[in-house]
Amino acid sequence: IAAGPTGLFPADFSVRDYQQPTNQPPQADSKWSDSNISEKRRPDILVPPLSQIYQRKVAIMKTRLKELFFGGIGGIFIGLFFSMIVSYFYNPAYLPLHPRSPTGHFFLSQHVHVSLIMLYCMLIWFIMGAIFRWSGSFFQRDWSILRSIVSHYGVMILTFALLANLAGFFPREKILSLTLTAVGEFTLIYLIILGATYYRTYRNIQKINSGLSRKS
Repeated sequence: IAAGPTGLFPADFSVRDYQQPTNQPPQADSKWSDSNISEKRRPDILVPPLSQIYQRKVAIMKTRLKELFFGGIGGIFIGLFFSMIVSYFYNPAYLPLHPRSPTGHFFLSQHVHVSLIMLYCMLIWFIMGAIFRWSGSFFQRDWSILRSIVSHYGVMILTFALLANLAGFFPREKILSLTLTAVGEFTLIYLIILGATYYRTYRNIQKINSGLSRKS
């Protein structure tokens, strides 16, 4: 037995006996190598890597942009349909907006080419369709059904009233009365579609409940 600065050691004490070999790989941490610990409890597995989080966000962003794009394309087709109706009744040649609307009067007074007017109207129609499609995401949020309906209707009616005038749907002599009339018709159509959707959803829920009750 030999005395040392930290206590008593055997007489045949050698530093080599207490040194770990440097050519061996480090041992795994015992708290992770214990077979009794489930892998689900490991924080390095529980927290997803940053690359997976980034890829998930990119995928969600691509999906939303795709929805907005197709919503804008739908808005272009709807705007084109309405412009054909307006042009049929108020203009001998096709014009994508009403010739006596504030926007149409400005373009015609400046002698803007019809192709540029068409490009402007397509941009307005695209924005309208994209906003309409975006407002549909209100029903996917953690909101009450009343809040979702009110928010959806408010965004759609404000967007329609503003962009319809920018698109030159109404003549300036009757712009207020025609805008109010269009808002009333839009509201009536919205309520009809909302009622039909609600009734269809209610019927589907009843079928699912009846099917579950039969199985039980």
